[in-house]
Amino acid sequence: MTKKIVCLVVSSLMALSLVMAACGPALVEEKEKEQEKVIVVEEQEKESKVKEEVAEEEVVEDTGPKYGGIINTLRTSDIRNWDDYYGNHLTPACDLVMSRLAIGDWTRGPAGSGELGFVRGDVLFETKMGQLVESWEFFSDARGVFKLRQGIYYGLDTSKEASRLVGGREWTADDAAFALNRLKNTKGTYINRADPVMVEGTTITALDKYTLEIDTVPERAYEAQYWLNFYAYSDTPREVIEKYGITDDWKRVVGTGPFFITDYTPGSMVTFEKNPNYFAKDPVGPGKGNQLPYVDGVRMMIIPDVSTRLAALRTGKLDYISGLAFEDAEFTLQTAPELQSVRFMAGGGGGIAMRTDKEELPYSDIRVRQALMLATDFDAINQAFSAGLANLPTWPISHQSGYEHLRVPMEDLPQRVQELYQYNPERAKELLAEAGYPEGFKASLVLNAGSVDKAAVYKDMWQKVGVEITFDVKESGVKRSMDISRSHEEMTWGGGANNTRYAPRLGQVDGDTSGNLSLIDEDYIHETRAAYAKAWLVGDYEEMGRLSREMLKQVLWEAWVIPEPDWPQYHLWWPWLKNFDGAVAPGIFNGPGFQFYWLDEGLKKEMGY
Repeated sequence: MTKKIVCLVVSSLMALSLVMAACGPALVEEKEKEQEKVIVVEEQEKESKVKEEVAEEEVVEDTGPKYGGIINTLRTSDIRNWDDYYGNHLTPACDLVMSRLAIGDWTRGPAGSGELGFVRGDVLFETKMGQLVESWEFFSDARGVFKLRQGIYYGLDTSKEASRLVGGREWTADDAAFALNRLKNTKGTYINRADPVMVEGTTITALDKYTLEIDTVPERAYEAQYWLNFYAYSDTPREVIEKYGITDDWKRVVGTGPFFITDYTPGSMVTFEKNPNYFAKDPVGPGKGNQLPYVDGVRMMIIPDVSTRLAALRTGKLDYISGLAFEDAEFTLQTAPELQSVRFMAGGGGGIAMRTDKEELPYSDIRVRQALMLATDFDAINQAFSAGLANLPTWPISHQSGYEHLRVPMEDLPQRVQELYQYNPERAKELLAEAGYPEGFKASLVLNAGSVDKAAVYKDMWQKVGVEITFDVKESGVKRSMDISRSHEEMTWGGGANNTRYAPRLGQVDGDTSGNLSLIDEDYIHETRAAYAKAWLVGDYEEMGRLSREMLKQVLWEAWVIPEPDWPQYHLWWPWLKNFDGAVAPGIFNGPGFQFYWLDEGLKKEMGY
């Protein structure tokens, strides 16, 4: 446009100079006016274009939170229970309806400071914020006092009899005391069976309408707060239990959480609708102060088959998928590169535990246990299942972020311990001979069908040193019951890394719970556990870490469990699922979190889904 203006002005001036003499002053005056008109028009066009460019620059894409839409998620198996009587790790659908005293501190997750990833649940008090409580205080005598949020009401779904029975009334400390005492004191509940010492030594009392006290014995202080603070639901309503007993029906699930259950088709789907009276606001980010939840509902599909799950994700029928195995995730990312992902260490939940308490069995001899370690080619297992990305050591605590202060990296372990993780079948044979088993021995291993493939690798390796394993395959429910009662005769698959048990009570190496499947009973561990509990009461996390690390140097030398490596897993999600960033577990398990996510329906449409 500028070049046009200059050329036109120059041409006009040349014409003027040629005709001035002939045409006289009148013509000169007329041409000058025409020149001024041209310049004015061009300047107006220029100004108009500038205004258009400025207007275009001022158009800013709205990236803030949006309300509406349905999140599509999945379960790999059907819903087994609707009441945390059975343990709330077995009631995943209830996580969207019920609430706990505390959950993961969302302000420190990916949506906030980024300190915490929430890719897996954790049991660390220092990572929690109040959900139903505003604050808490722990005392040296093992009491915990909780100040509850005021103005929290049960969701009211008028289409359900149980919800109408509760009537959308206010939740108070009496409700929390009822819900928690029910789980602690009722014979047969998961908590009652899992930690009988804590149960016996703990009382739960409503001090006033908005103050709750949990009083326990010092040696069980961490466990009591773990079970009752951010494991159990604290809002099971008295009216529902008194009328129906165990709420083993989805229509009777009533809570203070962000959603209602609206329908359930066994083996197919659970659907949820937002609770319009949910109490919580968004605590951080561009939506800080916004009413939660953002989405209108959640559709939880039940898809047992892996290939069907992956196809549903690739075609946009699922918004995200969590806990994918390494091979499946790598293939999916190649076929759908627009997916976003986060890789994390899943924790070696498997491995082989042994009855070390029976002197007549080989496993009571440390030389046998160390021989089994040396007969295991951990590097080969790592390459076979995760392209060398797995980590060791994993038992009794995995490489999950946040627990670094409790574990010892391989390079910091004593040399003699590091050597146990190096494949050496000849030395394994020597140790077996020294222990009185020069030809090896036969053993039985209890496991479920899902563990057979990995256990078969150990079986083949051990056979080379004369240890012959027979698989005793059990249905998952039977296996779980055997673990709780610790009734396996010899070996069992399990008892591996479990940070939710280890961090509160060193539960994988001590005590009479299902975490200690090798039935370890050592004085130095008892002493460490007592000191660990005292350090927790005064908030001395540094001392807790020191105690754990020193103990592990001896525990790992004694090879109480033959571990499974810490496998990498992935969370994958589509870009239209916002405020997610792989944060599937802002708590202990994979929920709650749906109240924080939102959907960009426009982006989903642009991407062709």
